[in-house]
Amino acid sequence: MDSAAEQKSGVMSRYLSPAAVWALSLGCTVGWGAFVMPGTVFLPAAGPLGSLLGLAIGGLLMLVIAFNYSFLIRRYPDNGGTVTYASKTFGYDHGFISSWFLILVYIAIIWANATAIPLIARYVAGDVFQVGFRYSVLGYDVYMGEALLSLSAILLCGFICRVSKRLAAGLQTAGAFLLVLGIATVFAAVLWQSPAASLSEVMTFSGAEETPPWQILSIILLAPWAFVGFESVSNSAGEMKFDPRRVRLILIISVCTGTLAYMMLAVMPALIYPGEFASLKDYLAVLGAQEGLRGLPVFYAAEAALGQGGVFVISAAALCAIITGLIGNYIAASRLVFAMADDGILPSWFGRLGARDTPENALLFLTLLSALIPLLGRSAIGWIVDVNTLGASVAYLYTSAAAFVLARREHLSRERTCGAAGMGIALMFGFCLMFFASDTIRTATYMILAIWSILGFAFFYYVFSHDQMHRFGKSTVSWIGLMLFVLLISLAWVKQSNDDETRQAVLNVAGYYHREGTLGEDRNLAAAEAFSEDQITATGTVHTRNSFIQLSMILISILFVFSIYATMNRRERDLKIQTMRAEESSRAKTHFLFNMSHDIRTPMNAILGFTRILINDGKTPPESLVHIRKIDTAGRQLLGIINNVLEMSRIESGRIGIHNGEHDFGQAIREVFDLFREPMEGKHIKYTMDTALIPDTMAVFDRDNLIRIIMNLISNACKFTGEGGAVYVFASQTPVSEDGASEYLISVRDNGPGIAADFLEKIFEPFERARTSTESGLSGTGLGLAVSKRIAEAMQGRIEAVSEPGKGAEFLVKLKLRVVRRELSDLKEEQNPGDDFFGKRILLAEDMEINREIAEMLLEDLGFVVEAAVNGREALIKYQSSAPGYYDAIITDIQMPIMDGYELTRAVRNLRDPGYAEIPIIAMTANAMQEDKDKALSMGMNGHVPKPLDVAVMTEVIGRALRGR
Repeated sequence: MDSAAEQKSGVMSRYLSPAAVWALSLGCTVGWGAFVMPGTVFLPAAGPLGSLLGLAIGGLLMLVIAFNYSFLIRRYPDNGGTVTYASKTFGYDHGFISSWFLILVYIAIIWANATAIPLIARYVAGDVFQVGFRYSVLGYDVYMGEALLSLSAILLCGFICRVSKRLAAGLQTAGAFLLVLGIATVFAAVLWQSPAASLSEVMTFSGAEETPPWQILSIILLAPWAFVGFESVSNSAGEMKFDPRRVRLILIISVCTGTLAYMMLAVMPALIYPGEFASLKDYLAVLGAQEGLRGLPVFYAAEAALGQGGVFVISAAALCAIITGLIGNYIAASRLVFAMADDGILPSWFGRLGARDTPENALLFLTLLSALIPLLGRSAIGWIVDVNTLGASVAYLYTSAAAFVLARREHLSRERTCGAAGMGIALMFGFCLMFFASDTIRTATYMILAIWSILGFAFFYYVFSHDQMHRFGKSTVSWIGLMLFVLLISLAWVKQSNDDETRQAVLNVAGYYHREGTLGEDRNLAAAEAFSEDQITATGTVHTRNSFIQLSMILISILFVFSIYATMNRRERDLKIQTMRAEESSRAKTHFLFNMSHDIRTPMNAILGFTRILINDGKTPPESLVHIRKIDTAGRQLLGIINNVLEMSRIESGRIGIHNGEHDFGQAIREVFDLFREPMEGKHIKYTMDTALIPDTMAVFDRDNLIRIIMNLISNACKFTGEGGAVYVFASQTPVSEDGASEYLISVRDNGPGIAADFLEKIFEPFERARTSTESGLSGTGLGLAVSKRIAEAMQGRIEAVSEPGKGAEFLVKLKLRVVRRELSDLKEEQNPGDDFFGKRILLAEDMEINREIAEMLLEDLGFVVEAAVNGREALIKYQSSAPGYYDAIITDIQMPIMDGYELTRAVRNLRDPGYAEIPIIAMTANAMQEDKDKALSMGMNGHVPKPLDVAVMTEVIGRALRGR
């Protein structure tokens, strides 16, 4: 095993103090944009009052999201954040989707903060760094000196996070406190220096055409952008060195601090603005034409209140915001990348811990990736940064949904309510930002998000195809949801792009009329009409192009969804076939070992007996006695192995358990038939089935064993039928006799090579094959037909083979079964004894994950609330920690590590408090023999449910145990 596989997220040492967690949360929330957006976006859009109300409401909404994060951090105190919550709650497919969007968010914030440093330099230091080679990217001038300045910040912060996470946390904490102190100092000075009349400006809305409620909503919709990053500490939950229950208060303080910081920065420009303007609205109306600090209202207010000292303080605060944003998001993104590698989304190289206990490879990747960004300028980065609002909404949706599901399982009403509210908030943000926030999200941003989503499809398909642990590809819903997301995003892009093009065409026409003046002559009128027609044609061309691009993105998404779905189905079918074949092979092998073990046991008993005699008779020479003792020890070890094999063989050999029930005979045949459809198509075999001659499909039989028989027969037909052959599955039924029984016939016929007469006589014997695999080129154990014959006989039926060399073979299964002539609804009612299990709480002890999962699902379907433990000791601790009556019953496996089911029962029955000791305890175990049931009852258990689990039996046993309480 390589070191990367050994280094898991839990290996990281715990180093984060409450102050460091607060600093990480706040530093990732308040970045460079907090010093620019309030004056350049918030105030023009909503005015001071609308900005304050929008920020306050947005902060309250974020507190709901923070509540959900804190709840999940307590439940899952590991690194990974949203990806961990989504993976554990909904599966790895959902974990991939959440991580795919969230990693872009954190990386984009790193890029935005790094490229903001030259902007501060331009306003504070002038053109000092505007040196070296210069070029333009999308209208933004990039100077090599400024690019090197941003690159220095990227490399320095990445280096600090990589070499010492404690140093990074210390700098983050100091920077966050200086950030808050700087904002508060400048705000106090502005408030002190502002004229009394300017206080009335704070109580005004924007002069924009929108109504005050819409202005407030426009600020609320910016909350994901403004507050994204407060949740970043969830990615480092495994490194917190304090009780996770304290995280809720820390997040509340962080969100409130961030809200106050935004509000102070939004109010400052309303208190002090250039004196030549009669009002704040006049100033904001021409803000785009202002130069220097006048173009940054927050910086201008600081200068007006404190002079150059104010510029220094507010610039220092902005620099602290940038540094804390860089360090904080480096830490968050590296832990997220580390968790993605741990989940198999990324190669294990990304999950390697360095000697300094940091995810050094993840940090190296982020640093190198970010090092190229300063060369792209601010315009292109701005498009990517806009993705944060929607990316954060996706992360908040997954987190809130996970909190809701977990709270519902645990019956926590407050947490469930907050989870539901968080989902509503996230959906509201996403929907409004896609369709009602054209001024907030730029057109290119929608395209970037759609392309990123399609790249997510492609990368997931790669991950899915190389997934050796079969963790991915379990949720079709997640990928259909992502496809719908691409559809909505592309619709939003088409709408906004078309609006932009139409708006530009109107402006072009208006400009033409303005240039040409009054159109009095026919010639001028014709030219104007021709120009307008050209604009209409150009606009239509753009609209057509946009529709084509949207259709292409949708088709690509559909193609990926179908590819993923087809691969999922193929894997499930292959796994089911392989599992059933392995089970049959294992049973036959165990039967063989049972027969052979007696022959082995006899000489082993002789060997051990004689060695014991030689040891105890006192005549053996000492030097020989040493060797004999070694023989005795080795012999007893071998005997232990033989005894284990004998025990397994006793269960499997010749004792096929038949569990009859009322099932659909035709449906069982169709299920197996569908399993082999794809392998048959792969060999171009004509594959047909006819069950029309079964008028009474409901009968009493062992469904699982019948499926095993049919599977073996169809599998052999597929294996031995050549390319272009034919396989025909037929089923019929004789008339029902007076005793209500009928003989059901299943025929599997092929036109393969057929079977020789001499081999046909022994075809149902174990390990018999007409030719070896070397001769025939076909693999197999020769056990399938032998097993099928044993099962058919145990079901009081028979199986026959008819064949002639060169003309194929036909296998006939005949079973006499009792017909059930009742409606399916009647059967369901009969299976339900009337017990109301809804809300009753079960403590389930089961060490095997898959068995635990199946039991939980079946019990929850019956209405139970299930809490699980992986062994008896854990179950006992949970039970003793609960209040009397909290659990209604304990269901336990028998064979478990640490403490088995019998020991758990004994410990519970020995409790002094009758309220604890008398709880019903039910065995749910694969020890299904009658003696096992008797032992369970003698140990003080109230019932015994054998595996495989039968819902009817389980319902009856549990209901009887609960009624007898």
